[in-house]
Amino acid sequence: MGTSKRFFENPRIALALLGGYFAAHVVLRWLVSDSMQTDEAEQVLVTQVWLWGYGSQPPLYTWLQIPLFTLLGVNLFALALLKNCLLFSIYLFTYLTGREIFRETRHALLAAFSLLSIVLFAWESQRDQTHLVLATAVATATLYTAVRLTKSRAAGWYCLLGLLAGLGVLSKYNYAVMIVSLLLAALSLPTLRPIILDRKILLTLACFVLVIAPHTYWAVTNPELLFSQANKFKIPETGSFVVASLNGTALLVKRIFEYTVGPLVLFGFLNIRAPRIAEPSADRTLVSWIQRMMIIGLILCFIAVFAFHVTSLRARWLQPLLISLPLVLVSWTQPRLDQTRVHFVFTLAAIMMLLVPLTLYGRVRAAAWFGRTTHLNTPYREFAAHLRSAGFTRGLIIAEGHQLGGNMRLQFPESTIVAAQNIRVPMPSTNYLPTLMVWQPIGKLQIPRALRQFSEAEFEVDLNHAQVQEISAPALYARDKIETLHFALVNARPKAKFAQGSAMQ
Repeated sequence: MGTSKRFFENPRIALALLGGYFAAHVVLRWLVSDSMQTDEAEQVLVTQVWLWGYGSQPPLYTWLQIPLFTLLGVNLFALALLKNCLLFSIYLFTYLTGREIFRETRHALLAAFSLLSIVLFAWESQRDQTHLVLATAVATATLYTAVRLTKSRAAGWYCLLGLLAGLGVLSKYNYAVMIVSLLLAALSLPTLRPIILDRKILLTLACFVLVIAPHTYWAVTNPELLFSQANKFKIPETGSFVVASLNGTALLVKRIFEYTVGPLVLFGFLNIRAPRIAEPSADRTLVSWIQRMMIIGLILCFIAVFAFHVTSLRARWLQPLLISLPLVLVSWTQPRLDQTRVHFVFTLAAIMMLLVPLTLYGRVRAAAWFGRTTHLNTPYREFAAHLRSAGFTRGLIIAEGHQLGGNMRLQFPESTIVAAQNIRVPMPSTNYLPTLMVWQPIGKLQIPRALRQFSEAEFEVDLNHAQVQEISAPALYARDKIETLHFALVNARPKAKFAQGSAMQ
């Protein structure tokens, strides 16, 4: 009991354990496979050049990844290191915010470790997320800064709040729901309203505008890129908009449940037949602020879904807004949290810390046993060896999509890689380059129409005499499953030095 008590009340030990957990993820991700998931591959692709914008996602994650690639090389270790440092910061800022809310350190630690009960967060953030992880990290830092602002109204905290608000928008656009809801919730509380109405809030606004101004200009001048993935919301162009809105609203309810079910079940169980053993000790104003922030944010989401007839939603998009739910649940449960219940939560967190990496990386290594492969089982290293044997060593690679393009860059780091509809890298415009066109098989040995149209629109290239070839290799850790790629070797010359955006000067 003495050792457990020291653990629960010693933040250094608890945070060191979390640090070790994320360090293990970095090492395991690096060792298990050198193939990449979709978001990972996209980052490897777009980090070839500094730009004010890269498409429908904001640029901050890419700006952070480029220096790491410069320092450590373009590899999986650098990718995993950035993401897991950001994930650790989410737990750290949750703990720091909890320390401002609760009198006992163990309750702040309990809120941080309870993040592992959000299964979608614990699993999906490690499986394949980039921008959302960064936005969530900035959201937790924003909440901590806002809470500190209630204790000290120094100008520095106002500036920091504006800086983080700008960085949040540059992380992922749905972060805006969180910061707007946070400010509206503060205005709804008489004790916090003077903080928002203080003239120093102009410093917050000024810092926010300075941070987002360059990217905002890029977004205004590149609307086709900004809205290039708007179709993922599946907004109908015709038909019954009322029906679409109602379906979208029902789907939003479902997504809220999917995201919150883990912590709600956990803390609901902790309250079953639990006598009150202490008086509430949480700062009720701060708890009410967080509660109202989430409620207002969800109301804004419902309004947006209904007004824009959104019919496709992902539960994880709610993450920057709902990531602080454990802080509220701990405050509700705190008067009934005896040592046994606290032990139970930490034990459950420890089990999750074992299950997530075991399942995530174990399914890759045991692909042959399960009879099912993932992107991490695709044998890109062997594909690259076959392509070198076929005559391509370096030059220009035109890939069918982000997934393939990013993985090609990892295997051919000295080449320039573009993906269909994704030219954002500077290229010489005078000389013809040895060019590899590569795509996933479509059945026949022919260049896919979309890839052909893209290549002929952006490059001077003769595809009529291109010889399409096929390469095969056994899947990683599943030798009985054969993966294939189709490719063609041609010579191409870009029609423009820059396309779809301009590099930072």
